Amino acid sequence: MSGGTCDSISIARTGATLVNYSVGNTKELIQVILDLGITALHCTPSYLDKIAQVAKDEYGLEANQLGY
Repeated sequence: MSGGTCDSISIARTGATLVNYSVGNTKELIQVILDLGITALHCTPSYLDKIAQVAKDEYGLEANQLGY
């Protein structure tokens, strides 16, 4: 199994809608979060800092403006 597969299966079994997304294009990920109204994110803690920085630099948003 690849990394995160077990997590994805477990999350999907709860009935949550799951969008698998690989790292590498943080700006596009932020657009997906905004477009789909994503309310939760499962990632390594260090990636949150990157998301917050790109949200601020590219979108003028604070991290708390990305979700509900």
